[in-house]
Amino acid sequence: MKKTLFLISSLNVGGIENYLLRFLSYYKSKFIPIVICKHGYSGILENKYKDQGVEIIPLRLGYFSLFNFFRFYRFLKTNSFVSICDFTGDFGGIPLFIAKCSGIKNRIVFYRGSRYQFKTNFLKWIYIKTIKFLLKSSATRILSNSEAAFNYFHSGWKNEKTKFRVIYNGIPEIKIRNFDKKEIKSYFNIPNNSFVVGHIGSFREAKNQKVIIEVADILRKKYNDIYFLLCGVGLKEGFGREIFKRNLDRYVITPGNQDNIWEVLQIFDIFFLPSLNEGQPNALLEAMIAGIPVIASNINSIKESVNNEVLRNLKPPDDVGGFISLIEDIKKNGVRYNLEKVKIWSMDRYDANKRFLEFYQELINK
Repeated sequence: MKKTLFLISSLNVGGIENYLLRFLSYYKSKFIPIVICKHGYSGILENKYKDQGVEIIPLRLGYFSLFNFFRFYRFLKTNSFVSICDFTGDFGGIPLFIAKCSGIKNRIVFYRGSRYQFKTNFLKWIYIKTIKFLLKSSATRILSNSEAAFNYFHSGWKNEKTKFRVIYNGIPEIKIRNFDKKEIKSYFNIPNNSFVVGHIGSFREAKNQKVIIEVADILRKKYNDIYFLLCGVGLKEGFGREIFKRNLDRYVITPGNQDNIWEVLQIFDIFFLPSLNEGQPNALLEAMIAGIPVIASNINSIKESVNNEVLRNLKPPDDVGGFISLIEDIKKNGVRYNLEKVKIWSMDRYDANKRFLEFYQELINK
């Protein structure tokens, strides 16, 4: 079998890492996958990747890692890769340029975010312009999981559609065991008759989780039966002190990352995602497929990801009052859109067999 090389930042829990892991579970038998972690270390998903037969190589490829760039070039020359795919957006410019120099024919960059996650200054702006030039001259295909990302990073992309392609995320078939909701709530110390507002996402500024805390602080003063279950890496460390300070530790639960996400979704009465920016959030797609009412921010990448029925439940990221009104309305009156219709639409749009096949065809250049 032929070798395919993937470049990601690390193997910590996140949208990119989960997407690639899921994809490899579908197509691991079609090629030999090798993953380079550009931060120089792997992460907590390392064993799960190894279970899929993936070779993992930590190799720091930073801003000016000249020695490691040379090592990377030699590595490419001594391996016969049929394709290379860099998941770090603009920062794939140098690795793909090196891949071009080493003779790899199929060179792909895959954007997974819709904004830069850092503040730019003059020097960073110059660097970004340089690597973006290298990227456009070196990548044979430029992919993204949203049009919003292309509109931000490559404003004229629609005039070059032969090089650009949007491939939406694939969500594998739901695997929910028949757990009693009461049992799941009990596991998280949530009373059985409570109303649960849920969130899934690692602690990051872009996720805007501070708004969830503000909403929880206001609602818990009005309702003793509302609980907030926030699942994700770093949330306890990031908000633990603030939750305690606001006397929310009984109502806002931060259990960390949860592997059994389909079971956790069963006890959500609402899925809440007030993000400032996103690529295409897997957790939101999973919630729609699981038949959970969703409330989210009205950023372009989310509007692009949801069925038209859901648009009424989108608010500006900082609209605390708007989110509170939506939660109270659903709590009192139920959801005002057709959950089954949204579920069927989402299952078709994000069908893993269709979406992963699209990416696989790019890797084999078909």
